[in-house]
Amino acid sequence: MQLTLTARALLAVAMGAIAVIAPTDAGAVDQGQPPDVSLQRGRATFEGRTIDLQKGWGAAQACHVAEDLEVTCYRSERAMDKAHGLDRNGGGDYPSAANGYASCGSYLRLYKYNYYSTPALYLTSRGTWLTLSWFGFDNTVSSFKIGGCAVTFRSGSYGGGSTYPGPYWAWAQRSTMGWGWDNVLSSVYIY
Repeated sequence: MQLTLTARALLAVAMGAIAVIAPTDAGAVDQGQPPDVSLQRGRATFEGRTIDLQKGWGAAQACHVAEDLEVTCYRSERAMDKAHGLDRNGGGDYPSAANGYASCGSYLRLYKYNYYSTPALYLTSRGTWLTLSWFGFDNTVSSFKIGGCAVTFRSGSYGGGSTYPGPYWAWAQRSTMGWGWDNVLSSVYIY
């Protein structure tokens, strides 16, 4: 197909606009497929048995997604903190000399309700898109706490859709999502 001079000029303008609009972190973030088929089914361990988070969390109020993407759920956020040693850590997830504030801690806490009210999803897997529907948490986030690494939040699965305007840097928190993002978040990336 041969393009006219006008069509080529319009195509060049459109491609330039796409390059300008694209986020600066686009090259650093891979919009890959789910790393494990079991995640699509929402499997998690809760009190010695397997539950399907996509069908509901039941009595679970906090779920931890480990770096290997294994999911363990607890009756409370406090029980989860205790299981992971965050209750004796001189400040839990908050920056302090006891928990290494100078390094990039890899957690992200997402809360279903405003003002950090549970259920809570605690993510520690870095360097890959995490689609929240895998954990029964799609379009439910109303508040969050970021650890020592920056994040990217997106409205679509696998890193697609619109990018949350912020805050998204290390140690940022929002007691409400704001900017029309309440119950919109679908995927996250922890750097």
